[in-house]
Amino acid sequence: MHDLIRKNSTTLELLMRAVDVIILLLAGELASVIHFNTALEQTSQIHTTLLYFCSLLAFVVFERMGIYRSWRGRAPAKMLGDIAISWGVTLMMGLLFGFLIHRVGAVSRLWLFYWFMSGTICIVGVRWLVHSLLRQLRQNGLNSKKV
Repeated sequence: MHDLIRKNSTTLELLMRAVDVIILLLAGELASVIHFNTALEQTSQIHTTLLYFCSLLAFVVFERMGIYRSWRGRAPAKMLGDIAISWGVTLMMGLLFGFLIHRVGAVSRLWLFYWFMSGTICIVGVRWLVHSLLRQLRQNGLNSKKV
């Protein structure tokens, strides 16, 4: 049971990427409820299009920007900054997509801000929970590293 992460690294990375996409989808719906007081499907279609496009784009962009590298021994503020930057880049790419289809003017900037903030907070929260769990496993002798 030693070094569980290394043995299952590919599967765990895919799982984390899928979890991030689900978090972003849920954060977009939460932002809709906060801003529009309704489900996202009841708003302008560009919001739903951006939700799906950016969430799936995050699956690729986050990996390219190094979000899934080991954070062991790194500063938590760096992790927060890297996640926020990666998520911001993803949203900017989504807005560029909206511009190219001539619908970016219909996007609610406040909804986009709520989505950015809730997505960042939720992803960081999940990372914090995972790191706390891994710390507990290491303290109990599981997932230990041999040097």
